[in-house]
Amino acid sequence: MDVVLVSLLSVALGGAISFATSSILNWQNHKRDLLKLGLEYKKEIQVFKREKYEQLIIKLYKLTYMVHEGIYFRSRGESLIVPIETFMMLMTEVETLIMLHFPLLEEDYEKFSKQLIDLYTELYAGSFEQCEIIKQAFDREADKLLKVIKQYANEYTQIATPQKYLYLFTIFY
Repeated sequence: MDVVLVSLLSVALGGAISFATSSILNWQNHKRDLLKLGLEYKKEIQVFKREKYEQLIIKLYKLTYMVHEGIYFRSRGESLIVPIETFMMLMTEVETLIMLHFPLLEEDYEKFSKQLIDLYTELYAGSFEQCEIIKQAFDREADKLLKVIKQYANEYTQIATPQKYLYLFTIFY
């Protein structure tokens, strides 16, 4: 009878140890998977921010190019090639990007866009001398906006894995 009791006790103890070990391993695997998902999610967000940031920069350069192209053609006495509808559509796209994804740039962009619209309107309706005066104010606002954009470049373009999460990964592997 004692032999049967000892063998049953050893089987029960072995099963309990096996169950505890598998539970701990499952918990560690679950924790590691959650950390992995968290890192992937943060990386996807950073990639998305970077793409939107790049789109913003490209569109701002297109706007600036349109204005400089307009000044060039006005200096030669020719009419503008780019219709105002195209210009305003691009302005709307930039404003939407800033409003949705880059609220920190909103105030500086407002000043920039005011000068940009004044200059573009003057290119269509005003004199070339007045365009040169407005262009100087536009250049100042463009430089200010560029400085602000460069300030936030690291925040929007950096795609890196945080070190504290890497440490946690090494614990579970």
